[in-house]
Amino acid sequence: MSNTLYNFRLLGDQFEPNNTQSAAASLGSVSQSWSNLTINSSSDEDWFKITLLDTGTSSNYVKINFLGSSGDIDLALYQADGTDITGSTGTGDEELISLEELAAGDYFVQVYGYDGATNTYSLQTSLPTGDQFEPNNTQSAAASLGSVSQSWSNLTIDSSSDEDWFKITLLATGTSSNYVKINFPGSSGDIDLKLYQADGTYITGSAGTGDEELISLEELAAGD
Repeated sequence: MSNTLYNFRLLGDQFEPNNTQSAAASLGSVSQSWSNLTINSSSDEDWFKITLLDTGTSSNYVKINFLGSSGDIDLALYQADGTDITGSTGTGDEELISLEELAAGDYFVQVYGYDGATNTYSLQTSLPTGDQFEPNNTQSAAASLGSVSQSWSNLTIDSSSDEDWFKITLLATGTSSNYVKINFPGSSGDIDLKLYQADGTYITGSAGTGDEELISLEELAAGD
């Protein structure tokens, strides 16, 4: 029997196969960069899934860099349902899509060659990471804090449209020693506090101009 040596040259990169939205490679919710990615045939497309934990700001984006003289590649952004949001189709060495004002959620990035072009590229994401409770920008997505007295730090209101919602549970009628409170440096930005019933009815709020907002839970009935 003769010995035969087979040599294999594998096309693609670390994320293949990711040639369709349904096969998109998940890049998570943390800002990162990757190099040596490829559009290696006229029919190749690279798809990636990114997750915004909070509303995008002017510093958030998706970007690819490549040597344009070796092949023009472009960039597109889609909603999770496949709706086209926007694209970047320049003729230089970079394509960039801003994520400013995009709501928290999953989005899909498509990289493809213009008119069948192929090339090697690097990919960079700058994503709004928010804080440990994101995404909690609506009452229905409120983060549950349970029924035990606790405190948390390093939480953020990180865009003009950001809201943080939390669910608390009173196991008995509130007393004068029960409250919800936020502390922050007021000189860096004035944030306020509101309290609602479970059905969305507004109860009360705290909208001072100092470094603290506090709402007493005195006489509130047990419940969420």
